[in-house]
Amino acid sequence: EAGARHLSEVLQFNSSLTFLNLHFNQIQDTGAQHLATALQFNSILTKLKLGANLIGNVGAQYLATALQFNSSLTKLGLGRNQIGEAGAQYLATALQFNSSLTELGLGDNRIGDAGAQHLATALQSNSSLTQLDLGDNRIGEAGAQHLSQALQSNSSLTELGLGFNQIKDVGAQHLSQALQSNSSLTSLDLRSNQIKDVGAQHLSQALQSNSSLTRLNLEWNQIKDVGAQHLSQALQSNTSLTYLNLSLNQIRDTGVQHLATALQSNTSLTYLNLSLNQIRDTGAQHLATALQFNSSLTHLNLGSNYISDETSTFLLEIIE
Repeated sequence: EAGARHLSEVLQFNSSLTFLNLHFNQIQDTGAQHLATALQFNSILTKLKLGANLIGNVGAQYLATALQFNSSLTKLGLGRNQIGEAGAQYLATALQFNSSLTELGLGDNRIGDAGAQHLATALQSNSSLTQLDLGDNRIGEAGAQHLSQALQSNSSLTELGLGFNQIKDVGAQHLSQALQSNSSLTSLDLRSNQIKDVGAQHLSQALQSNSSLTRLNLEWNQIKDVGAQHLSQALQSNTSLTYLNLSLNQIRDTGVQHLATALQSNTSLTYLNLSLNQIRDTGAQHLATALQFNSSLTHLNLGSNYISDETSTFLLEIIE
């Protein structure tokens, strides 16, 4: 805390420092208060990282107050702290007044559905924030619904991180509805959210009409062959998605066959991760056939499946 106070005193008169990284420094609410005081006077600092500290709701309140006065800070990292619903509400209020912050990292906190609702409200009026990380925040279906409603009116956010939450199929459905009307979001991280085939179906339907999303991370969910089939249908018509991560799901050869069929006509996907699934030689052979027709895919990850050395060699020969 004393260190944060000394830095605060320096920052109030600083005329050159633009980036300050204070990760892993055991900064608590009092330290955040000192730094917030400095931010109200400092007009040079553009990036502040405060991740992996001990900042709670009170510290978030101090920083939120500073954001209402500060017009230079563009990136604020608060991941891995102890910010809950109340802290998220303070920050959300600040976002309705602040017009300079473009990136806000809140991953690995405790904001929950209520905190997500407060931030969703802010997104409906904020027009400067482009990146928001809410990963690992105990956000469920209700929180996903609130964020979905915000995305239907927000036109500035381009990257949304919701990995390691519990939005499940219903949450995926809400977000899919937003994707059908949103035209600004380019990256959506939904890794480890207990999404199954039904959720994949909803996302697939969204991808068939959405033309802005370029990155979709569905790693570590519970998508099986039927879900892969739904996603493959989207890939046959979607022309914007370039990155699709399906690692650590439960996709077998049948699901891969559908994806391989899609790859024969898809011309936009450049990255496909199918590692840590249940793919065997038959599935790999379907992909090998697809690669003979596909000219856009540059990165294909099949690591940690059940593919024999012989079939792996065959795939390499085709690539070469």
